[in-house]
Amino acid sequence: MKLSSMKSAGKFSLLALTFIMSAMLLVGCGEGEKKQEAEKAATPEKVVLKVAMDADPVSLDPQVQLSGGMLQYSHMVFDSLVRYSKDMKFEPRLAEKWERIDDNTMRFHLRKGVRFHSGNELPLKTWSSPWIA
Repeated sequence: MKLSSMKSAGKFSLLALTFIMSAMLLVGCGEGEKKQEAEKAATPEKVVLKVAMDADPVSLDPQVQLSGGMLQYSHMVFDSLVRYSKDMKFEPRLAEKWERIDDNTMRFHLRKGVRFHSGNELPLKTWSSPWIA
């Protein structure tokens, strides 16, 4: 083999090696971005909800304080079994329907699939156990 052909083969090998290393470097950089994008997509964004009210609630527990501010807040945060409509009739909320069994007893049929803010489903035993006399 001639010396000139060995030099050109060495240059070609060096060029090929440089090209392969550059390609591997670019591929490696692209994977890092994809991984960061995947992690960002898996992390929920922080959402801030600002609510304007005419008064600050004294407590976040509606059983403790029932001021005007707390009443507004409780309607936005808590859901009841039933509520009054504009024409002062009962309309269903958590209860689909209800019936009077006797003068002292009501039976509420709860909606299925109700979930807390955490995603946990509302267990029916939560409602039935403490209310049974």
